[in-house]
Amino acid sequence: MNTYATKTSSVVNALTIDVEDYFQVSAFAPYIARSAWQDQPCRVEQNIDRILELLAERGVHATFFTLGWIAERYPQMVQRIVTEGHELASHGYAHERASSLEPEAFFADVSLAKAVLEDVSSTRVQGYRAPSFSIGNGNLWTYDCLAKSGYSYSSSVYPIRHDHYGSPHAPRFTHEVNAQLLEVPITTARLFRVNLPAGGGGYFRLMPYAVSRWLIRRVNSNDAESAIFYFHPWEIDPEQPRVNGVGARARFRHYLNLGRTAGRLRLLLRDFHWDRMDHVVYLLAERGAHIVGVLPLAEVKSFLFGHSLVSLPFCAYGGVAAVEADAVTALHKAARELGERLGAEHLELRDRVVREADWPRQDLYVTFRKEIMPDVEANLLAIPRKQRAMVRKGIGHGLVGEIDAEPDRFFALYADNVHRHGTPPLPKRYFEALCRTFERDCEVLTITEPGGKAVSGVLSFYFRDEVLPYYAGDVPAARDLAANDFKYWELLRRASERGLRIFDYGRSKRGTGAFAFKKNWGLQPTPLAYEYWLYRRDSIPENNPLNPKYRVLMALWRRLPIPVANLVGPHLVKSLG
Repeated sequence: MNTYATKTSSVVNALTIDVEDYFQVSAFAPYIARSAWQDQPCRVEQNIDRILELLAERGVHATFFTLGWIAERYPQMVQRIVTEGHELASHGYAHERASSLEPEAFFADVSLAKAVLEDVSSTRVQGYRAPSFSIGNGNLWTYDCLAKSGYSYSSSVYPIRHDHYGSPHAPRFTHEVNAQLLEVPITTARLFRVNLPAGGGGYFRLMPYAVSRWLIRRVNSNDAESAIFYFHPWEIDPEQPRVNGVGARARFRHYLNLGRTAGRLRLLLRDFHWDRMDHVVYLLAERGAHIVGVLPLAEVKSFLFGHSLVSLPFCAYGGVAAVEADAVTALHKAARELGERLGAEHLELRDRVVREADWPRQDLYVTFRKEIMPDVEANLLAIPRKQRAMVRKGIGHGLVGEIDAEPDRFFALYADNVHRHGTPPLPKRYFEALCRTFERDCEVLTITEPGGKAVSGVLSFYFRDEVLPYYAGDVPAARDLAANDFKYWELLRRASERGLRIFDYGRSKRGTGAFAFKKNWGLQPTPLAYEYWLYRRDSIPENNPLNPKYRVLMALWRRLPIPVANLVGPHLVKSLG
């Protein structure tokens, strides 16, 4: 049984920035000596400021592969990168090609860079990218040096033909290079047995944007893989000083279309879903050439709630999906090791059934599931009499269910609901991304009163023969209108007419109103086996609204105006999971 990590589904791509200044590029090395770097006018800080603003506009996080030389001179810039939620990774110390260094010198360079970055940022650095993608068959020993230095992954290979870099026969997607390290290559699209550059850099400036977009979409759809994309801060800076004496080829490659890059990046951020490199990883188990298990994981860091590795945050269910028991064992072992390397305080697997009997478990959460009968009227009669009367009350009020193409009305209902409960909302763009990503498998049902006003809503997911109402919201008047009972009946009715078989009422906490509401519908709770591996804590975390220590904070949150809560909330809730 082999385990290794690879990228997530095609929906999420990794955005990366190689943080170096214009005078540090390899093509200019014959013209500007390293000893003269300190005499050059630096522009990296102002360009990083522009990039951070651009990413903030779209709510995107990225990975910044940063030179140690830069970090020493601009520590506040590096700290801002980390503070704004981006991943800090290493680009080496002095932008020396790995292929030009002996093992001792390479180890010293990557170790120094890691130490400088971690000292400046007070955060762990896991990733490395070799300058000019200079790791290949001739220096595979570099991977052992990286593992020895404490790195978890490298992104140092571009599987293309190029006169300056490239390894056209290298694997195109993430693979394990030794027991401690992954290689995550820059993305290429395969066409007519040729790898075409789809991962940014100079090609992004050279080709029309439509070509880059088509290539990334091809990788997302045909290969079902995430794209790994990169660019440099100097590529958005057409006003940078010109280096004298540079040859025509290097001059063309460096200065081409610098004035267009920022605009193209805005289009790129609009057209695709992006995240940090370390947020697009899951564990995969193989037997031979066959995938026999998958364990999706997300690293969550929070000032309030600590550092964890979770399968999966914002999800009721998680854990391993496998066809072999050995795959579950292997993936759990790999997850424990990964959490240790990441420095997590705990590993959390949100299983539906017990898989690790010796692990601590939390018995707070339950799920409610019921069979959907093919006859609509039979489903109505199966609802206990009291709740069935509430459904009929909603019908009597003239309530109507409507399917919305966009989550606009739903978000207003959802935000009002969570505000009344004293918890911060997810951002509207999150629900837009869910609808865009899952398409027909994600649906918004809005309940309106006769005047057309939306009074209740639910965002549901469809999987095979199941429907899962997941996010819900309402206005205070919904209770008197019986709008919530009517809402779930309307969803159940539509599911029956679609031929679905399972209505998954989702997760609830014991002792809450949602728990009682679902029991009143005649559903029996089934405990969920949330299992924990504790690294640096003595007990299972209790990060939920029932914890008494959060009651004061929740009471204060209810006092905030909703517009303020909607503005501030997304920055807090991303760490709750």
